[in-house]
Amino acid sequence: MLDHPHNFLLTIIPSELEIILREELSRRGGVLHESTSFLGVKHEPNGQLRVTALRNGEAIEYSARILVGADGENSKVRKTLGVQTRVKESPNQYLFMLIGPVDSIRQEARQYFARGKMVGLYPTLKSTYVFYYLPKRQLNDLRSRGVESFRKELGEIEPEVSDCLDNLHSWEDVSHAAPMRVDAENWVVDGAALMGDAVHALDPAWAQGANLSLQDAVALADTVERCFESDDFSASALRPYQLERWKQTKFVQDQSERTAQITTTENRFYYWLGKRLIRNTGADPGLMKIALSASSGLTNHISMRDRIRFFI
Repeated sequence: MLDHPHNFLLTIIPSELEIILREELSRRGGVLHESTSFLGVKHEPNGQLRVTALRNGEAIEYSARILVGADGENSKVRKTLGVQTRVKESPNQYLFMLIGPVDSIRQEARQYFARGKMVGLYPTLKSTYVFYYLPKRQLNDLRSRGVESFRKELGEIEPEVSDCLDNLHSWEDVSHAAPMRVDAENWVVDGAALMGDAVHALDPAWAQGANLSLQDAVALADTVERCFESDDFSASALRPYQLERWKQTKFVQDQSERTAQITTTENRFYYWLGKRLIRNTGADPGLMKIALSASSGLTNHISMRDRIRFFI
């Protein structure tokens, strides 16, 4: 469908991605300090940064030329640097879990939509990754009915997973996320840069959070390399990183939010609109290609003409 050498969906479990990144860091001679949290940063007269942190309850200090904050939507680095940020809480709640492999969907992903509800099933190497959307106000009611009731509901939505739910013993086997959108005014300041959810957290509807963060890392690495070459770590020297990444991340944020609005809504009109979008997309290979290219991070623009085609 896509004109790309990797024309397939790859679902990777976050913990497995972390292992891959840790191994690559070690292979390149990097050092990872476990149980260490950021406290603060100060600029020294010699151009260095003095970074204070807490490791196993004890304060320590680092000296560095640049500080990179990749510490999530509630970034302490961002707050310490005083970066102006807009934060918007989502009305959506997402549950994430792993169940056993489902033979019938080993080569495909499936999503099911109903008014105010969405379930996605994605095959991984040895399991099936499941996400479940529901409105925030319904979360406590769902939990009060017990995990056995939830397992039964998943089996009713997709009967083929019924025999693969044995590992869901309690709510501790189900992860919960309350998404928020983060829009940071500046991604860079003198001697520091922010990346990932720290500057552009988004609704999980497009499942692009990790992809955007990895692309940020590549772009920032190129910029930082030039900073070392020029011995200049000012905001203006770091700015090309933000300029390179800003347009795509805002596009994905906007489109993911709109997709969630019309595919997981309880509003009757938006639900009708979402069903129309899904039906039109499925019936038109051209629209399907546009949708896949956008949601895969291969483009940062959908023309107004094509946007209208999705609904007409």
